[in-house]
Amino acid sequence: RTTEVLLFDDADRLSGKPATQEEFQHLFDHLDTAGRSVVVTTRILPRDLGGLRRPLQSRLSAAMQVRLEAPDEAGRRSLLQHEALRERRTIPADALAAAAASPGTVRDIVDRWARLREMPVVTAAAASVACAAASGTGPTLESILGNVSSRFGLVPADIRGGGRSRRLTLPRHVCFYLAKKLTSHSLQEIADFFGGRNHATVLYAVRRVEDDLPGDAALRKSVESLMAAAAGA
Repeated sequence: RTTEVLLFDDADRLSGKPATQEEFQHLFDHLDTAGRSVVVTTRILPRDLGGLRRPLQSRLSAAMQVRLEAPDEAGRRSLLQHEALRERRTIPADALAAAAASPGTVRDIVDRWARLREMPVVTAAAASVACAAASGTGPTLESILGNVSSRFGLVPADIRGGGRSRRLTLPRHVCFYLAKKLTSHSLQEIADFFGGRNHATVLYAVRRVEDDLPGDAALRKSVESLMAAAAGA
């Protein structure tokens, strides 16, 4: 109530929450009366928002409305660089170009960076996959299993089975790593798909691969190759 400017993102989330809407309208009225600024974002026009109390819908509809365009390629590139610099990270030029290539909203671009920042090795192929995964069009658990099996000369049943030899555990760990980095599935969903394991097993494998990648050239080459295959899927 003492702020000079209130930014309320995604007012769509108020839909179907009458008590929250009432509290928000009280806050809106208080700030408006005090001459403060209120900025509200929605994915659709306020008049088309369902589940809003009529008084609040009327207030939002009567306000000045401005359409926000998605950033162009230069804007996407700038946003990615900004996110990286905030964390004192750098993105190779080819990876940056790949990550910024496909259209998306500001939120989409931030999601892409969230995926990239978790990758010990950021390549152009990894960036392409991160873009696809963030938009829901990336690789599937099935395609990851198939690619890894082929790369290591195995059949899918070998990886999903219970064998514990290095010949099987390494590709299994790579599957877990790629599934975590390139899909939106939870750890338990990944564990269930790859043989009904425990989510803690997946988490351990992901961290193990992350730790080994910087010093294991063969592993890094395999992961990069699989990233490239996923990018072209």
